[in-house]
Amino acid sequence: RDMSLPTSFLVDEKGVIVKIYEGALPGKNFGDDFKNIPRTDADRIAKALPFPGAETGYQFSRNYVSLGSIFFERGYVETSEAFFQRALRDDPGSAEALYGIGSVYLQQQKSPQARESFERVLKLHASYPGTIPNAWNNLGILSAREGDITEAIEAFQSALQIDPAHSIALLNLGNAYRQNRDWDAARTILRKALDLSPDDPEVNYSLGMVYAQLNDSENAHEYLTRAVALRPIYPEALNNLGVLYLRTNRPQDAVTEFEQ
Repeated sequence: RDMSLPTSFLVDEKGVIVKIYEGALPGKNFGDDFKNIPRTDADRIAKALPFPGAETGYQFSRNYVSLGSIFFERGYVETSEAFFQRALRDDPGSAEALYGIGSVYLQQQKSPQARESFERVLKLHASYPGTIPNAWNNLGILSAREGDITEAIEAFQSALQIDPAHSIALLNLGNAYRQNRDWDAARTILRKALDLSPDDPEVNYSLGMVYAQLNDSENAHEYLTRAVALRPIYPEALNNLGVLYLRTNRPQDAVTEFEQ
């Protein structure tokens, strides 16, 4: 349930929450709780249940992978790494924990550590179907960053062999073809990505840029305009829309886009 304010936590020396207090902190009870933090599962059960019972089936555990993912999604990268490391400590064969650590390294621009983590993920059994294709996708991102577009394309294709509907891998593969100046392949892949994610501004932008390179001004204008409509604060799309207006003899419209 949602917590009300004020809410307080009793935390042990390991940083683990052992009790939650809603409302004003009860002075006497808090003092007793502080002096009697349970140290075994049996003690925790005794304090948690309102009466004695058959407690042998209960286990205390925390899903550190989920905690790491939640913190990572909200931008708390260092905190998420700590939870992923704890998950990996408890289960050294957890592909999800190792993938999380690799994602942290990818975010921190620690490319060698990220690559090592994702390559190790590929050798493990994953509990979630998205873990392995996501690892391949991120290996492709690393290769693209390092300028090895051929290797990047192979990694994105490996992700798509496992999950043909992996929209991010499709976008990345299309952009890799763009970087390789293979415009026809880029257009084909990006149209597939658009079928899956028609309201993704990056897919529309990338497809618009492919049409611009193919001198198809009408389609380039359609997709660049759509990208800006979907993400009004999109400097790259606005700038290239201005370039397109210059190419098509619409200088005043170009000025408007550049100013924006």
